[in-house]
Amino acid sequence: MVEHRKLSLPPEIDEILDRLPPQVTLNVPRDVLSRWFSAEPNDGIDKVTLERAQNYARSCGCRFAYHASIREGVFYRPRPSSK
Repeated sequence: MVEHRKLSLPPEIDEILDRLPPQVTLNVPRDVLSRWFSAEPNDGIDKVTLERAQNYARSCGCRFAYHASIREGVFYRPRPSSK
């Protein structure tokens, strides 16, 4: 099945997200997101691509949001709650 295609992320991304402090973002342009997370090569930003990016972010303890207005995906670590 195409949505099970292996992610083609550079290995450094795991390290970057592991070290990402709260309030700092990793912004990734749409064409790069497509290359890294799309189920089909150069398929663009679709629901499957966004779900794969979201799942990857969760696996790294981060969150992910896609902002169509700037055509970028944003990985970030939420600020710890102040309880």
